[in-house]
Amino acid sequence: MSEDQTEIHPTVIVAICASEKDIAELQTFFHSIPQDLPASFIILEAASDSLLIDSFLIQEQWTRVQTVSDGTELAINTIYLVPTGQYFRIESNYFQQVKLDSKSLPLPINYFLSSLATEVKERAIGIIFSSVENDGLKGLQTIREKGGFAFIQETESDNNATSLIAPEIADQVLPIAQIVEQVIQIIQTHEYQVDSDFSDLPNISSEQIQEILSILSQRENLDFSYCKIKTLKRRIYRRCSLGGYFEIDHYLTRLKTLEEERLLLKNDLTIGVTRFFRDPEAWDYLQKTILPQYLHDMEEGQEFRAWVTACSTGEEAYSLAIILDELREELGKKLIFKIFATDLDDVAIT
Repeated sequence: MSEDQTEIHPTVIVAICASEKDIAELQTFFHSIPQDLPASFIILEAASDSLLIDSFLIQEQWTRVQTVSDGTELAINTIYLVPTGQYFRIESNYFQQVKLDSKSLPLPINYFLSSLATEVKERAIGIIFSSVENDGLKGLQTIREKGGFAFIQETESDNNATSLIAPEIADQVLPIAQIVEQVIQIIQTHEYQVDSDFSDLPNISSEQIQEILSILSQRENLDFSYCKIKTLKRRIYRRCSLGGYFEIDHYLTRLKTLEEERLLLKNDLTIGVTRFFRDPEAWDYLQKTILPQYLHDMEEGQEFRAWVTACSTGEEAYSLAIILDELREELGKKLIFKIFATDLDDVAIT
């Protein structure tokens, strides 16, 4: 990338899911965001009309506000408004409009957030305002799974976000003012890396990684030595960004002294990436080749046991149960199935 492109294209991309009810909150958000940050801001409307976009264009004081179309280029210090109900993705700093098969359409905001997470990974920030009910939650979860940052607005009058949104989906549920603080902090941390000629990952030495692993092992009885170094770096960097730590040594001090931070890092390292029938080829092989070999020779009333490790919120365990039930029907046998599912994350399995 040339120096000119570096100045134009954003270091961080902030995607905000809102509805026409959130105009005041959007104004509060953008009045508090400095206009000289190396970031782009994308508004995804979760309503069926353009009231939000029209009102925002009229009332907001930002000088660079643009409605997205196919081929629109991402630039820093710009607010982008994605037309309601249309499918877009980001590829190489350009918006691309997408036509999808009508038989299996995902929700538009989920599609955009998921594609953004895949494209820019830890450079993505997703925010869902409290009025948004459904579209966006799965996409927000994907942003967090890919190493980005996920926030949901908390309001005094509505605790639905706090009670219904599992920790696997969002990093934090906060009032708008605190979300603004976190966003600025994350962007500045990324900017610090770029200005310091760091790579996309934090400047963490192997000795510092080993010290962090040792802290988790000794204080929390957790062994993450099997994790890939790249994954460890990404997750540690997330915690540094969320906490505003520009130096790893400062973060190490916090990790040594605060149990809360150790648990937060543990949660980041054990983010459950799970879906029903994830990795379809593996499930197909299991159903057609592996399991029939065991079930075919079993007698009526016999018990078959399976153990699903690292089950996260249980999608893989239920997927296995569905397959076993289908095979039992095909074989015409009255077999008993017991499935045990375990995970290191207590919150996920409850």
